[in-house]
Amino acid sequence: MSPMSNRGIRRALLVVGVFVVQLPGVCSCPAATPHVVFLIGEREYETRKTLPAFARDVLIRQLKYRCSFVHADPKDGNSFPGIQAIKNADLLVLSVRRRALPAPDLAVVRQHLAAGRPLLGIRTASHAFDTRGKHPAGHQEWQKFDPEVLGGHYVGHHGNKLVTTVQVLPSAKSHPILEGVDGKPFAVGGSLYRVNPLKKSCVALLSGRVDGKPVEPVAWTHSYRGGRVFYTSLGHPKDFQLPAFRRMLRNAFVWSLGKKPGAKKPDGDKPTAAKTPARVFSGPQVGEVLPKFTAERVFDGDPMGRQVRGRPARKGHANEEERSFALPGVLRRGQVEPSA
Repeated sequence: MSPMSNRGIRRALLVVGVFVVQLPGVCSCPAATPHVVFLIGEREYETRKTLPAFARDVLIRQLKYRCSFVHADPKDGNSFPGIQAIKNADLLVLSVRRRALPAPDLAVVRQHLAAGRPLLGIRTASHAFDTRGKHPAGHQEWQKFDPEVLGGHYVGHHGNKLVTTVQVLPSAKSHPILEGVDGKPFAVGGSLYRVNPLKKSCVALLSGRVDGKPVEPVAWTHSYRGGRVFYTSLGHPKDFQLPAFRRMLRNAFVWSLGKKPGAKKPDGDKPTAAKTPARVFSGPQVGEVLPKFTAERVFDGDPMGRQVRGRPARKGHANEEERSFALPGVLRRGQVEPSA
């Protein structure tokens, strides 16, 4: 393979296995830029697509955060290659459903939380590490993660056909996470989680209701080992199209990192289509891999990775696992449906 031009180096990311190594000169982030690591492994709600897209629109373009994505292995849903990235995370975002991690990997998550570092949980995070006692040898559950860390009490959900209506709790109107969130009730996608009662140390922000059933909290804050925790049982793909949800989620990221969201209405309240590559991704991450082509192809054409031009990677190259990495569109593993 011929050497890349200087222009190619500036525009490319090198993918080595499941690790993305950011080449020199690509990221212009200051040293104090928050590093957000996403741990994603669930089949039901497509957060492997919605969270990277949200990160592109809001965290990267608007807030200038660094973001890394660690996805479940498509062949082994209990494995998260690149999970060591959490060791360098300022904030961990969890969207995982019923996985038992290898003991050393779960220890990485525990160490992040034990150090008082913040956590942001999305929907199935309430039962992220509860596999109901069924898991391979050498793997571990954390069945009490929900009550211990999130402060919740997940016991199931109401029917999928029931419409859930969400509204801001009067007692929480002044909370920073609800800054700029429309106070009018709004319908969301997905079923209503049954999570009552919350721990007394939780601060409920939003409530949800379905006809004929008790009201349930759908977003709240908590604290674990001194670290800030935010959790929402929302997170259906339709929710990511709602300005109220997007604004709340944006504020939750800022609040979790100990900052003030601010009153100005951000541009990220509505999803946008990708126009130019986002160049602030860093660290181990798994995204949309286009097999058979080298990394320099990624930005030669469409930023979404379509109609790219370039030369196929030669088999037998010194690094046969080089793959092109499409940014900043929907990030997912190439041709294999990611494991949930």
